[in-house]
Order: sequence, then C-alpha cells, then structure tokens
Amino acid sequence: MKKLLLILLCLPMIGLGQITTKKVADINNDYLFTAYDSTLNFLEENYKGYIGQKLYTNGKHEELRYGSYDRFYKDYKKSLDSKSNRYKCCDKYYSKYNELVGKYFLVLDAFEYSKGNETNIFLKLKEEESGDIVYYKYDNKYYFYFDFIVVGYFLKQKEINLDKEFIIRGRSWISKDEPMIDMNTGKKVDFSAGSKWKCIDVTIDEKYYYLSLILENSVSEQIFIDLIYLNHEYHLFSFENANKYKKKFGEEKWSMIIEGKISIGFTEEMVLIAFGKPKKINKSTDNDQWVYENQFLYFEDGILTHFN
Repeated sequence: MKKLLLILLCLPMIGLGQITTKKVADINNDYLFTAYDSTLNFLEENYKGYIGQKLYTNGKHEELRYGSYDRFYKDYKKSLDSKSNRYKCCDKYYSKYNELVGKYFLVLDAFEYSKGNETNIFLKLKEEESGDIVYYKYDNKYYFYFDFIVVGYFLKQKEINLDKEFIIRGRSWISKDEPMIDMNTGKKVDFSAGSKWKCIDVTIDEKYYYLSLILENSVSEQIFIDLIYLNHEYHLFSFENANKYKKKFGEEKWSMIIEGKISIGFTEEMVLIAFGKPKKINKSTDNDQWVYENQFLYFEDGILTHFN
C-alpha cells in the first residue's frame, strides 16, 4: 500500500518535469507593405502590393526593343545567367520581344530570394493566355526597369482624366525644335499658349509607347501627352488651376505667366509658376538671388525687383 501511494505521488512530478517544445514563427514583415494604391504604377519597396493585380507588358520604341525584356525567368532558383532559364528565349540572349509584348500577367506572389551573397525580389506571375508560371526579377528602385502597366492604374487614370480640360502653355513636349502635330493627320496643330484642350481618351501611343492622354481642341485636332507631364505645370495647367491663378493674379499677369514671362513686381509664387524652380537660391541680408540657366532674378521681401 505504501509503495502504491509513493507511485501515485510521483506521477504529477514526472509530468511537470517533461521537456516541451513550441514552434516560433519566422519574422513576418508583411506590416511593412500596404494594399495596392491604384494611383501608382511603380510601387518601389511596396512590391507585395502587386499581389492579385493584373499587369500588361508595355511595348517599347523601335530603337529600344532589342534586349528590353531581360527580367523574365522560368525558375527563380536556377541561374539567372542561363539562356535555358529565360522565359520565351531568345533574341540572342534576352526574351523574345514579339512573344512578350502586349501580354497580361496575374501576380500570384511577391517575395525575396537569397542565393549566396545576392538577394533578389521576384514577382510570381501567371500568363493569362498560356497559363505559364513566370518569375519576374523586380527592381524596387528604378521605375524605368519596370516593364508593365498595372491594369488597375490604367483604369484609375481613365477615371481621373477622361473629359478633363487643360490649358496649354505653348511648349512642345516632343521637342522644343519640333512643332506639335495632329496624331491622325501629321499636320501642325494650333498650339498657342492659353488654348484649351479636352481629354477624350487615355491610351498607349504606338510610337513611343507612353501611357498617354489624348487631347482634342475645338477644331478636332488631336495630340497625345505622356502622363508624366501631369506631375508638374511646365507644359500645361488643369482648367481648374488655370482659372484659380487667373483670378488670383489678374488677367494681365496671368497672360504673361502662361507664356513663361515675368515682370518687376511679380511675387515668388508667380515666378515659380512662370519659370519653375530655380537651380539655386543665394540669400543675403539685402535680397535673395534666384539662379536659372543664364539668368539671375533678385527679390526683396518676396517681390521681384530686377533681373537680367
């Protein structure tokens, strides 16, 4: 009886003395990433934001096509220098341009992969037409290496810009030495400063392959403008902003500003809109000197007093 009692007393102690293990999760950095923002096409470090999005391989200008698609692979674990690992190989070494341009891909995953001392970011893609699984090496620093237009971004730009009106500054965005031409007829258009144009479409032009707005004036002439030019007011103003500036500065000053001209008495804001940001600002106790290309402007208390 004493022996049995001793055994019963020892049982809980044996259970408490057992060594246990518990799995510990690896570091989860998903909190660093945010959901896809449709106002952006290039997400930089937020590459997981592409998961679930549909991508379109944009075309390239004829002179840039050779070697342009150099980031598509069959297997991210295999050598990235091997031709056999290239997807749609090969134009000598690179993926074939004609077999990738205009294709749609669904982003299944986005992740980092380390091999040796090298770490790369990959987007796992499914090609819509063939169902092929493809790995795209993603550069999170330089947007010009990104070969896609996100379909969600394209649709958002249509939503924002369709039927929007703009006031042109009269500066050609093709080349300062070339006139703006009608994209349908090839003839020179009326591109005078202050003229009004309306966005009738958002599309990809088949010359430079920019995601562009198609603008039309009152006589049905049409031109295209790369979306990137909407990020500043060097070439054009939204109709709303143009009216705001005109009301604020007065019609006479506004007419000068829109043509890129300045006058004594202009405020710093007026000069910034007319000329853009200076290359350098030199401050002194008497005045501020704004330095542009071959031109110097002087301000006292925020008012332009003289310039060369």
